Amino acid sequence: MPINGKRYPFVQYAVAGAPPDPGVFALWEGDELIYIGTAQGGAATLHAALTEHLQGLWPCTRSSTHYSWELARNVKMLEQRVLHEFRGSFQRLPRCNQG
Repeated sequence: MPINGKRYPFVQYAVAGAPPDPGVFALWEGDELIYIGTAQGGAATLHAALTEHLQGLWPCTRSSTHYSWELARNVKMLEQRVLHEFRGSFQRLPRCNQG
């Protein structure tokens, strides 16, 4: 997947270093990419979105162990590209993006 390539531990001290900018993020459980999400900007920053997931507000992503992110001006376009590539490789969406 084209998101940044670098994974960070999905723990408070690492999420604290996420940028206060718009972008797309990926959540991983071990080696499995389980969710692609967006932060549109304004109050919805990468840091804020990741913090919500870290706090367990989304049941499906509570098992996340790592995250990665990529800054984007056109967040929706990047999100769609990443999801399209994932679907092309695995014939499905990441499990927490389904339904």
